[in-house]
Amino acid sequence: MKRWIGLIMIMSLFMANVAFAAAVPVKGGLVQDNAAMFTSKDLESLKKKAEGDTLTFHILTMSSLDGQDAKKFATDVYKAWSLTSKDIILLISLNDHHVEMNFNNPSLQRELDAWKDRQSDNNGSSAITQLLDKHFIPYAKDGSFSKASMAMMNAVYTLAIPLGSDFVAIPENVAPSNNEPVPVLTPDNTSSVNTSPLESTSPITQPSTNEGHTPISNATTSPETSGFTFMSLAIILVIVLFIVIGVILSIGLLRRKQLKKVSESLSTVMVSANNGLESIGTFNGIAQGKTGDMVQGILKRLSDILIELSRLQSEMGNQQISLFKISELHQSVKHYRAEYDKVKTSVEAEEQQIAIVVEADRTAKQKTDMLEKEAVNLAGEKQALVNETGLPLDVIQGELDQLGIHITKASELELFDPIAALQEIEVAENKLNQTRNNVKDVLVYIQQKNEFPSRLLSSRNRVDGIIEENHLRRIKVKPHETLEQSRIEMQNLALHLDHGDMNKVRELSEYVDALLDQAVAMTERQAELRKTNKMDLEALDKKLLIFQRDQEKVQQQLVSIRMTYVSHHWADGIQKLDELRIKLEQDAQLIPEINIWTDDEHQEFDKAREAIDQLLHVMEDAEASIQSNLDIFKSLENRLSVIQQALIEYEGRYVHATRLLKNESNSLQNHRSLTQALDGIPIVLRHVKEDIKVAPYDLDKIEETLEHIKLEIVKYESEVQEFIQHKQQIEQMMQKIDHRYDSLSHRARSYRNIRSLNNNHSSQFGKAQQMLMAGMFIEAEQILSGITDQLDDIEKEIRHAQMLEEQRQRDEEARQRAAAQAASNQSNSSSGSSWSSSDQSSGGSSFNSNDNNSSGGSKW
Repeated sequence: MKRWIGLIMIMSLFMANVAFAAAVPVKGGLVQDNAAMFTSKDLESLKKKAEGDTLTFHILTMSSLDGQDAKKFATDVYKAWSLTSKDIILLISLNDHHVEMNFNNPSLQRELDAWKDRQSDNNGSSAITQLLDKHFIPYAKDGSFSKASMAMMNAVYTLAIPLGSDFVAIPENVAPSNNEPVPVLTPDNTSSVNTSPLESTSPITQPSTNEGHTPISNATTSPETSGFTFMSLAIILVIVLFIVIGVILSIGLLRRKQLKKVSESLSTVMVSANNGLESIGTFNGIAQGKTGDMVQGILKRLSDILIELSRLQSEMGNQQISLFKISELHQSVKHYRAEYDKVKTSVEAEEQQIAIVVEADRTAKQKTDMLEKEAVNLAGEKQALVNETGLPLDVIQGELDQLGIHITKASELELFDPIAALQEIEVAENKLNQTRNNVKDVLVYIQQKNEFPSRLLSSRNRVDGIIEENHLRRIKVKPHETLEQSRIEMQNLALHLDHGDMNKVRELSEYVDALLDQAVAMTERQAELRKTNKMDLEALDKKLLIFQRDQEKVQQQLVSIRMTYVSHHWADGIQKLDELRIKLEQDAQLIPEINIWTDDEHQEFDKAREAIDQLLHVMEDAEASIQSNLDIFKSLENRLSVIQQALIEYEGRYVHATRLLKNESNSLQNHRSLTQALDGIPIVLRHVKEDIKVAPYDLDKIEETLEHIKLEIVKYESEVQEFIQHKQQIEQMMQKIDHRYDSLSHRARSYRNIRSLNNNHSSQFGKAQQMLMAGMFIEAEQILSGITDQLDDIEKEIRHAQMLEEQRQRDEEARQRAAAQAASNQSNSSSGSSWSSSDQSSGGSSFNSNDNNSSGGSKW
């Protein structure tokens, strides 16, 4: 372990010496945003822009250079990445507020110097620094590094230097303000402006070629840099290795600690098992019967547990698992924890059994003695009750005898078999409580027996009063017979009470009470039925009259419904109503007989009630059926009204869409779908109109047709709208082409035959108008696309002519400076600029005869 610690300390000291210098990053894509200065959208745009036709930018952002010289760091990156004269490094250091551009292309350096000399605001800084100050720094000060990088690449691409070229023209003012779009070179070298700062374009100047210069290749990698990179990777791998080893050791030590804790827990359980064995051992050889069997079982199970505990501890002590075998340690911990839980549960269960035996031995004699005293007292209470009431109570005496037997048996068992003694004591306690309650209830039921004659008389008087009050002399129920039955049952209760059979006494007491209540209740029900039957019969007569009136109303409306709508709309409802009407008429024939059952001469109230309830149920169904049919009739009328309104609506929408289409005055021969809808929709609408003129109507079929018409109308309206919009788009396209043509015609007068241009344009434009009026939109668009291509060619020719003129003027100026710049082209340039809040820029150029790289920078 000491050797590991020493090695870690040595590596840490070594890393401390190299960690203060920023390392050259491994080459990745064209944009390596190590400082997270660009959004994902910016990265995509910059990557596309970085790959130029003749030059390739490599944008590298760093959080800090940690004090290193920006030019040297950029040159090191250039070499480490094996870049060529086609490549340019754009290094951006966020915390240093520094940007550096580095390349190895003498031709590009010469043209930058020439561009610098042409600047009216030449401040003496190097060409690279001035280019950075003009295109990069304005955006960098606002924090928009993506726009700054894009502007810088646009400015350099505008040079458009093929490898070995001598001349390039740079726009004099291409640095945008903060609110202007960044110029971007399009693939076809045409000029366009986009509102997006990263996608706007600017016209370029076609460079002349010069084969007198050969690009310098820089394809070798510095051995020092490669060794440094390898050492950094080695250090990182060593650190990761030590971290992994440390984590593994920590986990291994943790598992070892967990195993030790499990071993200690097993020792604690072993102590508990030994204590239990000693505790139950005092009963061994003494206890008999159930207690003896229980003791022997506990002793055997505890012995087995102790053997298992010894085996587990021995097994844990013998195993030697390496700290690095994490999986084996984990499985071992899991296994022994499960064994510990299992053994602990077993020991706790045996401890509970031991507690039961000890408690039984402690309390058996005490409970037996208490039961004997309570039994003696209860026997005295029973004897006093016999003397007081003169009743034999021989059943209660038998219960006392049985109680004595159980107490005697418990007393015999409590010394050698306390568990069995407790079971006998539990039975004796239950019998004691039951007998005590029986003794107490004797006087209660004697009192109830004595009070029964007055209760019987009260119930009889209540029944007679109801009968007299409601004239119920001929009712078919027999309340007096029920009262007589209650008297007989009370006599049976008295016989059982004499013997002390209290369970039977309680049963008969509840029955007698129910008979008394039943006699009164049945009489009251007859009185209530006498009233309600008469009232419901009167209500039935009224309901029958109302039903007949509503039935006539339905029949009257049905005449019109039959003529207007097909039968499947209403037939089911009418059939159900007819069935209920017949059923109601049949049941109503019993009403005279029901009146006889419910009068005072017959008083068959229950029979009358059953018939009345049946009639009321049928009447309720019939009334619901009438209302359902009326609702159906109303819904049919509403559906027909909706259909008529929908026809008016759809016809209006068709007429409106057709009017819009005809206002365009275009031929529809090439628009088959529109033509079919234009002719087909009126035919379908006419068929629906004819359908609703001839009854009866099948509304389902008409509604299905209307839904189809609705879909066709919606489709027709959509196609009309698309037709109009398509035509308007083509018309707008023609206007734009016409305006562009006028503009180009004016510019092209000095370069080509304007009459020929006019004749060609007019001919093609006229064909497009003819196609448009004929409804041949695709053909018109194809012709207009061809006109647009022709105008693009004309515009390119005009731009090319303009550039040639500008090139001629600059060639003369460049030749005059060629001799003076020759010496400067052989040296390295270095410049700098900053994007701080200050308006001052600093920078310079330098040449290194060893690496021949041009490098310039700036600070913001």
